[in-house]
Amino acid sequence: MAGTLQLSWLFFILLFLLVGLQGEERDAAQRRNKRSISNDQPRMLSDNGHLVFTTGENKDIRFQTSASGRVKVGTEDLTQLLTQIKTNKDDIDYIKSHGGGVPPDITNKLNQLDTKVSAAENRVTALEATVHRVACSSNPCQNGGTCLNLLNSYHCLCPNNWAGPNCATDVNECQVYAGTFQGCQNGATCVNTPGSFTCTCSPEWSGSLCTVRYDDCRNAGRDLCVHGTCIDADRVVTGQPKYQCICESGWEAPAGNPACVADVNECDLPVKPCSTNPAVTCYNTQGSFYCGACPAGWQGNGYSCQDVDECLTNNGGCSTTPMVQCLNTMGSFHCGSCPPGYEGDGRTCTQTNICAVNNGGCYPTATCSSKPSGIKE
Repeated sequence: MAGTLQLSWLFFILLFLLVGLQGEERDAAQRRNKRSISNDQPRMLSDNGHLVFTTGENKDIRFQTSASGRVKVGTEDLTQLLTQIKTNKDDIDYIKSHGGGVPPDITNKLNQLDTKVSAAENRVTALEATVHRVACSSNPCQNGGTCLNLLNSYHCLCPNNWAGPNCATDVNECQVYAGTFQGCQNGATCVNTPGSFTCTCSPEWSGSLCTVRYDDCRNAGRDLCVHGTCIDADRVVTGQPKYQCICESGWEAPAGNPACVADVNECDLPVKPCSTNPAVTCYNTQGSFYCGACPAGWQGNGYSCQDVDECLTNNGGCSTTPMVQCLNTMGSFHCGSCPPGYEGDGRTCTQTNICAVNNGGCYPTATCSSKPSGIKE
């Protein structure tokens, strides 16, 4: 309230300012002809920018309007503000005189309202008890259904695998999910059960919906083929793995066993792996074999051998003095005959003395002399 009074006085002062500005020039002119003014007369002065109102001694400052007039500062009505201040002051004085209590009529209205609220709460509580007794208190929903209370009734929210008013009717998922990704896959047979279903998978598939394909080569967790590469195949019999092995060279799968665990004896094969002309010995090993060395007169790795032409080197070892022809053969060679006048095997030729036999064919009384190439003198 004190703030409201201060605001009102502020409005009065602003109003005096507006009126004083209009009379400032007139007062200035009067001051030029200033006469002596008694203390009973009101005065309005401009002092260093301040506008000062002074009344006569024991006199008031009054504002008087017509019956419909108002005293305003800007848009604020000072008359209404004063009326509101008086009303507020009367309310405050009443509260002070009655110890801050609530007026009797307000108290009566509050008491009546509280009584009505209590009665309404009691009726709601009784209604809830009645609805609960009639509906969900008997647990009508089965198989995990959720019960919702209604007015003098109930409603069951059933899980997907149950239906009906009380969730007691089994849903045939085999019909509902047929042809969808939620049902059995890959040719499996669907079997409905109470509240669920099962899938009977074909031999090649597994899983709850038969979506997992068997890979016997990978699922075995070991090398099924041992010395070969495992190739998965479609199972024919449920629970029986199906695969085949591509064996490495030198290994084969024995009868009744797909794994490559039997050694192949390459030396006994119809087509011999080592040279046959010339014949080279074959030696079998586990998963492999090797060939012996090529015989003399041949060169190669034993798998194949090529003839060596001995005559190309040092005339094959045949005599060069006298010169004897070297004749190469497959895997060997031989030397020709020593020339006339020489005797030997062609590798070594020794000059013969033809005069020692029958005087070399000369007349008995003649002298025989032997020379190379069988020339006689």
